[in-house]
Amino acid sequence: MSKLTEYRDFVKSARSRFGYWKSYSLLQFTTSLARIMKLERVSGRKLAARLDLSAQQVSKVLSGSENVTIETMAKFAGALDSVVHIHVAKKGVPVRWIELPADHELQDLSQIQVEVSYSGSESR
Repeated sequence: MSKLTEYRDFVKSARSRFGYWKSYSLLQFTTSLARIMKLERVSGRKLAARLDLSAQQVSKVLSGSENVTIETMAKFAGALDSVVHIHVAKKGVPVRWIELPADHELQDLSQIQVEVSYSGSESR
């Protein structure tokens, strides 16, 4: 058995477990927070101050080592003047999130920069 086949089998096996998808969802959340923090130039300390939490508590959430509730997600997003969007899709189905400026009219999407996030696609 080749190393590539072993790796593919390992990934397929991992994706069949609940823990994988739980971690995957948490990674998507923390990656989105980090992206907005970078765009807004908000440090972990600034975010902690906005949330009235310790920097250590914020760090645990951002590192993915904390099991967060939807309430916690909403609080962290709110502190960044953002919201949490939750979407459920079948495994292996590509999902694309497009953020449009509030004043954008939906006429020509060809000039919109798209950030693609895949929902467990086997083809990646």
